[in-house]
Amino acid sequence: MKKISNTPYMFFFGLVFFFLIISFFVGNKTFDIHIYNTYFTISNTRFCYFSSVFFGLIGVNYFSLHWVQKPPNKWLTGVHITLQTIAILFYILFLLVPDKAPESVGPTPNSDTILWIGFLVFLIATLVHLITFLIAIMKKQ
Repeated sequence: MKKISNTPYMFFFGLVFFFLIISFFVGNKTFDIHIYNTYFTISNTRFCYFSSVFFGLIGVNYFSLHWVQKPPNKWLTGVHITLQTIAILFYILFLLVPDKAPESVGPTPNSDTILWIGFLVFLIATLVHLITFLIAIMKKQ
């Protein structure tokens, strides 16, 4: 974890390639987001492309801090990386949960619940990243 928190941009550049590779294997599965009377249907392939761009931009953000020699707070960076990893694990769990479970299996987690929890963790991680970036910018050398 120490090496990752010293060079977090390498972790996020690695996630770019991870999501590009996942985009080839997810197939045509889509997820539907139901808000009031509106359904939003998003293809997993498009979601993986968006995630690649997003994590690439976070990597550029951390690399820019490295370039101007303003290292981010290691504790906040560790929290950010941990929360992003948890959000990614929720997304992978969402991909693995079948849409309809057989009746003999018993209670299974709802895929919408998994998706919403992962999204909330993702939002918290993004907020932690913004705080980390602003603290690093404001820090005096």
